Amino acid sequence: MSLFTPMQTHTAACGCSSLRFSPTTWYWAWTISRPYGGALEWRVPPHLRHTRLDARAGVARPPWGGELDLRPFFGVMATAPPVGFGRQQSSIPPRNEFGGNLDCKELVAGSTLYLPVHVAGAMFVVGDGHARQGDGECCGTALETCLAGAFRLSVVKPSLPPSLAALEAMLDWLGELRPAVDRRDAYMLL
Repeated sequence: MSLFTPMQTHTAACGCSSLRFSPTTWYWAWTISRPYGGALEWRVPPHLRHTRLDARAGVARPPWGGELDLRPFFGVMATAPPVGFGRQQSSIPPRNEFGGNLDCKELVAGSTLYLPVHVAGAMFVVGDGHARQGDGECCGTALETCLAGAFRLSVVKPSLPPSLAALEAMLDWLGELRPAVDRRDAYMLL
C-alpha cells in the first residue's frame, strides 16, 4: 500500500476538513489472497490475479472473463493523529480519531468526508487506491490500483463535535436519498 506525502492545509486549526477527489487514468489492478490474510483464513498458498482496467469504458476485465463496473476510491484518508498517539507504524488499523484505513467503498469522487483536525495544518494523507471493492476486503485486498486524485480541503468550524456533525450530515444525506423517510426514522437506521 502506498501513501502520498501529507498535505498541509495552512488554515486548518481545530475543526474539520472536507475533501473531494477525481480519479485519473489507470490500466490494471491486482488482488491477492494470502494464508491467514482474509476472512476465511484458508491454509493455501498465496493467489495473485491481475485485472485489466478500461477507465474509458468504466469496467474491469478479470482474467476469467466478464466485466465489473469500476468504482474507484482511496482506502486510506486521514489527518495527523493526536500528538499523544506518537508515531504511527502502520496505516492498516483504522483509527476513529483521525481517519485511516477506512476502505469505505462509498467514498468515491464527489463524496465529502469530515475528519477532525488534531494538529496545525491537518497534515492530510491519502493512498491505497482501489478500482473496486465489495462490502469488505474478504480475501485481504480489493482491486488494488494506483490512483491520482484532485482534492479540495476546506476547514469547517463545526458548531457540533465532528462525530455529531458527521451524523447530522448522514441524516441529511438519507433525507435527500429517501425524502419519504422521516428524519427520526432515518436516525434509527444509522
